[in-house]
Amino acid sequence: MPDFSMTETAVVLSARDRDHAATRFNAGRVQEAESLFRALLARDEDDVYALYHLALILHVQQQPAQSLLLLDRGIVLAPKLALMWYRRAMALQALGRHEQALESFDQAILLQPDHPEALLNSGVLLRDVFRHHEALARFERVLGRDPLHQQALGNAANLLAELGQCERSAPMYERLLQLSPDYPDAPGMLCYERLRACDWADFERLSGQLVADVCAGKRVCRSFVLMALPSSASDQALCARVVALDRFPKPLQSLWQGERYAHDRL
Repeated sequence: MPDFSMTETAVVLSARDRDHAATRFNAGRVQEAESLFRALLARDEDDVYALYHLALILHVQQQPAQSLLLLDRGIVLAPKLALMWYRRAMALQALGRHEQALESFDQAILLQPDHPEALLNSGVLLRDVFRHHEALARFERVLGRDPLHQQALGNAANLLAELGQCERSAPMYERLLQLSPDYPDAPGMLCYERLRACDWADFERLSGQLVADVCAGKRVCRSFVLMALPSSASDQALCARVVALDRFPKPLQSLWQGERYAHDRL
């Protein structure tokens, strides 16, 4: 056995504990991972690795304010770590502090210009605050490095559709469906954007297939798109129901369990 000094032993133990914590986190054993990362921070409050991963766990647990506190400490210790700035941006976004979130996204991109998640999520945020052209530029930067990036394709196509650029959006939807035939809403948007461009190629087959898929309960179309196609009111109602349940699924347990409340006053 090698003869470690006390400092060397502490380093080896710390690295081993980090590996154990990361393994549990990746396996979905989040509570165990959280306990281990907290133990690492109790041993060394400047452990950047533990700060980052504990902040990530807190964000997953929908505690962005607590996550932000750890990330602010981590940035002081490692100001050039793009991942720390990216995760800080996500926490700020969850807190509704959009301008500060964009500043942190920009810092992450400055440190790592090809950071796909920072580009993509900042693009979504820019779109949410109606800075559409800046958002499109972010999505296009991702596609410049990876033309097959499905999320970037979907977001860019949707944004071009919102901007009324159907000649550009339709080919993107086509490419997206080639990569992912089940991409939500993409079949309907392709049909709709072709309709706006007065491109009637294969219209009857596409629109008929959309209605059939909607009736089969598939998430292939937005309800307002189906209203522009040959469809019945019941088709449109079913489409709206499918979209709503997909975006806002029913909770596993009802909030009301049949309890009855009673007291003396009327």
